[in-house]
Amino acid sequence: MARAQQRGISALAVWMIVFVGLWLTSTVMLVILYTGQEDLVNENNSLRAAKDRAISTSEERNLELVKEADGRSITIVGLFNQQRERIAEIATGDPEDDAAAVDAKRNEMMDTIAQDNFVPNARRFGNQSMLLALRNLYSEYKGLKARWEEDRDRARQLDQQVAQMTKLLEEQKTEFETRVAGFTTQLADIEADRTRYREERDQAVATLEQEYEQRRGQFEDELREAQADREDSQEKLAQLRERFDAQQKKFGRLIMKPTGLPTAREPDGKILMAVPGDEVVYINLGSQDRITLGMQFTVYSRDTGIPADGRGKARIEVVSMSEDSAECKPVSLAINEIILENDLIANPVYDAKRPLMFVVVGQFDLNYDGRPDDDGAQTIEALIESWGGQIATNLTAMTDFVVAGSQPPRPKAIGGASSDEVRRIEAARRAYELYDDTLDTAQSLSIPVLNQSIFMNFLGYTPGI
Repeated sequence: MARAQQRGISALAVWMIVFVGLWLTSTVMLVILYTGQEDLVNENNSLRAAKDRAISTSEERNLELVKEADGRSITIVGLFNQQRERIAEIATGDPEDDAAAVDAKRNEMMDTIAQDNFVPNARRFGNQSMLLALRNLYSEYKGLKARWEEDRDRARQLDQQVAQMTKLLEEQKTEFETRVAGFTTQLADIEADRTRYREERDQAVATLEQEYEQRRGQFEDELREAQADREDSQEKLAQLRERFDAQQKKFGRLIMKPTGLPTAREPDGKILMAVPGDEVVYINLGSQDRITLGMQFTVYSRDTGIPADGRGKARIEVVSMSEDSAECKPVSLAINEIILENDLIANPVYDAKRPLMFVVVGQFDLNYDGRPDDDGAQTIEALIESWGGQIATNLTAMTDFVVAGSQPPRPKAIGGASSDEVRRIEAARRAYELYDDTLDTAQSLSIPVLNQSIFMNFLGYTPGI
């Protein structure tokens, strides 16, 4: 029993000793661990600060995702290098290229594209990213391809048109060759006919030459006789003309000047029908009487006849005609006058039987401004010719009327005048002398002379009508 108690005390002492030893050991270890833990915390903080300077939290998460996708652990530098190689391989095809090499190759390619001039303004893609440049180049390519396809379709259409035109040309060529063959045959026939005609012609010419030589002698004798007869006839005719002119002048002096102008005062026709207020009247002259469209007549009262001064009451113009009558419209009408049935009409230029012959001399003031018109005589002549009259340059017994304007002034000689002034003075002198000679001859031949006022009255151009 005492031994048992001693053994129990000994075991307890042992356990107490062991416990105290373990506690001391634990305490020592805790002190040691606490001291080391503080160092580890400081080192950990230093590492975390270094890590934050190297990589952000979001970048670290992306790094972890890449590690998980890759299936193996990799360093940051290795990951960066791996991505660089991948980007370089995509950009240039060589994973060993760095950024400078990629940029150099891109610039080299852009220079090549720009030098080839296949892409318009290629330099504009130089500062763009490769993806954007590729996208823009692709857009350019699509546009060029679309235009190329349009050009290709147009080329096909042109090829078809060329084929059709070629076929048409072949057909025309065949037709042309056929026609040429026909023309060649006709030409051969024509050549044969021409050869035969030449032979016949040469034979006929030879015959005619023989006949001509035989008859030429006869004709020369007859021609000499005819020339002799002609000279004799001309001499007799000259003598008769001298006698006629002498007799004409002689009798002309004995005949009084026709102050009443009997020829001009004879009416050419009359008004067949006229209704006051109507725009047309009808006359008894037609195409058989040699009137023309546009011809004008002066209208005179049936009661008073044609006065000596030729002043009428109206002027009418032919607008349409039949064989024996014509429709006219009034061109002018005097105040308080009307055109009536059986009124007389006349035009001194017109004659139903033959054209009348006129000689125009002197100066004319057709616009009544007090000065002679430069083309006054030409205007009078144009009026006469427009209505069938004829203009003569020389006064003869066949002249019907002389239309005389005012006498040209007698020119005065100017000492030391130039050649142009001398010619002008000489022309004025001839005009002055021609005026006097014409009036003298007209008086001797009893040819009626119409001054400007009377002539214009007879034509119906009287002021106020």
